[in-house]
Amino acid sequence: MGDTEPLEKDETKTEIPNLVRTTSHGYFHGHACHLSAAKLSAYELKCRGVRKWLFNIITVHAGDIRAINMHRSYAALCAEKFRHYQHFRYTIHPYSKLRFYLEFLFVFLMIVSSIVQAFHYAENNGDYVVYHAKLLMFSDSMIIVNIIVNFFTGYIEGYSRKVSVLSKKKIAWKYLTTWLVLDVVACFAIPISYDTTEHTIYMLLEAMKLVRLPIIMVYLQNVLTVMKASESRMLGCVSGQLREDILMHTGRQLVRELEFLKQLPSSLLVQIAFKLRVVIYIAGDIIFKINTVGDCLYFIDRGTVAIYSDSGKEICHLEDGDFFGEIALVMKHHFRTASAIAVTNCELFRLDREHFDATIAYYPTVYNSIKEVATSRFERTCVLDEHHKAELRTAEESER
Repeated sequence: MGDTEPLEKDETKTEIPNLVRTTSHGYFHGHACHLSAAKLSAYELKCRGVRKWLFNIITVHAGDIRAINMHRSYAALCAEKFRHYQHFRYTIHPYSKLRFYLEFLFVFLMIVSSIVQAFHYAENNGDYVVYHAKLLMFSDSMIIVNIIVNFFTGYIEGYSRKVSVLSKKKIAWKYLTTWLVLDVVACFAIPISYDTTEHTIYMLLEAMKLVRLPIIMVYLQNVLTVMKASESRMLGCVSGQLREDILMHTGRQLVRELEFLKQLPSSLLVQIAFKLRVVIYIAGDIIFKINTVGDCLYFIDRGTVAIYSDSGKEICHLEDGDFFGEIALVMKHHFRTASAIAVTNCELFRLDREHFDATIAYYPTVYNSIKEVATSRFERTCVLDEHHKAELRTAEESER
């Protein structure tokens, strides 16, 4: 079964070059990334200017802790944004900036409305009564805005594996069968807000607005509870063997989804999955260095890994579902041709050379596919490295 390999702190940290960080997207904290934004992810959004700004407001926010706990990697966040843009671009994501600000505004208005309402019925001054009535009218009107917005806001479903539902039909049905009735009842007081005559029914309708506050507080408490019970914390509470079993199940799924391994018999895929070893790296850890002996192949379950050439040139980012380290396994020299550094916290699966040679290497078609990828990556790294060295030499000569 898999082994979780702890890393020594004095051997895992690397000094990142002092480069200008072009973008971090609120996710690559502490990583001096000098790749262009287009190279950070395969999920490129085809929108610019105002449209891109508007979409960034309504789509999932990379800085939202709930989104980070749910997707757990930059690649998964980019995939979620891409899915949102391609199929549901007029729906508000529940973990978006806009939804957060609106929820904060609605809760704030409800608290203010409750306080103003208490002063409204206790005040004898006619001017203040009219002023309070206008404030209450405004806060009541915002409930209508909230109802409209809710028909365009997605929701999260699932427990162990959460997904965002952004289909307008599903959103409407969900809202119709849950919160809509209570929201509509809370609006009944609006048409008669100008009538200051105290009637029993009117007072009851006004009180219905107060019912929303504890319900929202309960909802917020549930959100906090879910955030505290994150998957990473739950995995930390189980025994080592059970934790490895859970992660190995994920590893078997990952192996089955890799395109070049689909040509292998299912029985061999199971063998490979059981030979995988779980390794976890913290952001900034060195996974391997250039010119060291390569004795394994890595598969990325979750996280982002940066590849650097000999001169320190950042070649690319690898993300969920990618593999790396194959060059040393298929080339004759058996040495690493680049360095790999964890950009974010990473969960990887490691396949040692002996198991690679005993399984994948026996199938020429699969082996040749991996070798083609390795050759292409090696040539690209060499070209970019030479260009970077030439740029460094030019910069040194110009300084002289």
